[in-house]
Amino acid sequence: MATMSNRICKEWPADLDWTGLEVAILESAAEITLLPANEAEPHASGFPVGRAFGEGREIRWRKRAAGWHFVMIDDGSGELAERRGLEEIAPAGETKYFLWGEKEAGKKSFYTGRIPRVIDEYGLWAGGVETSGRMCLAVKQYAWKGQTIERLCRLEPADE
Repeated sequence: MATMSNRICKEWPADLDWTGLEVAILESAAEITLLPANEAEPHASGFPVGRAFGEGREIRWRKRAAGWHFVMIDDGSGELAERRGLEEIAPAGETKYFLWGEKEAGKKSFYTGRIPRVIDEYGLWAGGVETSGRMCLAVKQYAWKGQTIERLCRLEPADE
C-alpha cells in the first residue's frame, strides 16, 4: 500500500529528505526549470512551486500565505521522513504523458515548432535512455477519497 503525507511549514525545512528522487521540476512566474534532483535540491526553496520525483516517491511543494505546503507520496519502496498526517492510498493504475518535441537527428536534444527553443533537459532526466522519437513521463495513479492522485515516476521513450 502506498502512503501520502501533507505537511505545512512556515519556513523551508532543512530536513526535507531527497533520497530516491531523480528529477525535479521547479516553477516560478518567470520560468520552469527541469533538473536532476541532486542539482535542484540547493535551489528548490527559491521556486514557489515544484515537484521532485523518482521511481518510488515524489515530493510536491507550493508556497502559500501560511507557508510551504508539501505533499509526499511513497509507493512503499522507501520511507516517508515525515510521519505526521500519513494516509494510505490505493494503487489505481499507470498512465503516460507525451512530452513536447521529437528527437533531432544525430543530437541529444529535442525540438518542436510549438516551443521556440531546443529542449536539452530530457537527456538529463532520462539517465542515458536513447530514443529516436518522442519521450513521455510515466505516472502512477492512486485512489484517495474518491479522487485520483497522480505521482510522477520517470522519463522514458514513448511507444509509438
